[in-house]
Amino acid sequence: MWAIQQKLFKIYVILIFFSGMIQIIFPEQLVGFISDVILMIMLFNLFLISDKVYGRVYWLFIALCFLLLLSCIYSYFNGNELGAVLLSARNFKYFLLCFIVLSIDVNSFNFVRKVILLLLSLSIPIAVYQFNTADYTNPAWWDEVGGALGRVGQSGTLSLLILIFVAFEYFKRIRDGVKLFDWYLLLLIPMFINETKLVILLIPLVFFYMFSVMGKRYLTKFVLLLPFVIIAGFAANFIYYVNFNVSPFDAIDYEFIENYFFIDEQYASQEIDIGRGTRVVYAMDYLSSQDLSVSLFGEGIGSTFWGQYSGIEGKIASEFFYLKLHIGSRNQLYQFLLDFGYLGTTLIYSAFFYMWYTVVKAGVNRDSSLLAMIVIPIFIFSTIYQMVFETRVIVFLFAYSFLLCMCENKTKVKNENFNS
Repeated sequence: MWAIQQKLFKIYVILIFFSGMIQIIFPEQLVGFISDVILMIMLFNLFLISDKVYGRVYWLFIALCFLLLLSCIYSYFNGNELGAVLLSARNFKYFLLCFIVLSIDVNSFNFVRKVILLLLSLSIPIAVYQFNTADYTNPAWWDEVGGALGRVGQSGTLSLLILIFVAFEYFKRIRDGVKLFDWYLLLLIPMFINETKLVILLIPLVFFYMFSVMGKRYLTKFVLLLPFVIIAGFAANFIYYVNFNVSPFDAIDYEFIENYFFIDEQYASQEIDIGRGTRVVYAMDYLSSQDLSVSLFGEGIGSTFWGQYSGIEGKIASEFFYLKLHIGSRNQLYQFLLDFGYLGTTLIYSAFFYMWYTVVKAGVNRDSSLLAMIVIPIFIFSTIYQMVFETRVIVFLFAYSFLLCMCENKTKVKNENFNS
């Protein structure tokens, strides 16, 4: 059973990271169906071998399944279409998947790392090709540079993945005392030829954050590398300016931030894509105008869902279709507020920050905790900027790295798990 579980996990990881390329050959619906079937088999196996899983992490899995089911029931009886509820609940499947690490070899981390490395290596020539063949008559042509993740709508996800992986390799080498400048820096190339305002601004933040976390013992190395970070920042700024005729550092300007996030104070017209901040303001205004139960718990999971091809709509997406809340510059915070209310959103972010606190407390001695220490704050920050729950690779790394860190530091798995 353990051997089957590990093979299925590896197949599923490949499907997560390479689905964009696989869908060139096979229909997207078929790939999604196969991946969901594999996930169901692995979760069923987890129940069968629960006696070999140590303690409270397994019961955390049971609790999350129960809360997700409860949320779906509440949403359906609150007036949302069953299809919208179930399709939105699918976004949480990667969190459930990551409990599979309880039933596989902890060395699965090495396999996941190799898969990411292969994906990003292939993305270099693919991204260059996409950049050179992009449709420049399309106002959003820069969003066609998604590397091996896919051509359209994946540029931001690719950039986040590059930042996470390069930062992990960089700080791992600082920790281990090995050569810092190596091949992995070439993986930055796609990030500088697509639309990456957020990621370029995150680079110095991640650098100083990791310095504060890793401590004074690495002070000398950080000081010596500071000029490189500054030079890289200016180089990225120059490349971005050449491509888009604007500097990403203009985003620091208050007027730019206000115009970018709050495009239309009155929410929207038919022609304008309202800003990310405006969506959050709308969500808060909406909750404040409802009764106490909706303010606390929201309209239910799936209320903001809009199926482009299926025609399935959640309660909010249907009633306020004219506001175009279902398309454009969406972010996760706005969806959390409308789906789960003030109380639900507070609990979600409390869980996120608790996860962050846990991995920081675990230290950087293990690769899993080092990765989680990088992924979790980036994930939390990204919720105010994009629909990060729809970026399968980032959600997977977020949940997988945290749970693997917990397994290595707080749980014990019987010896046969590791020798299977």
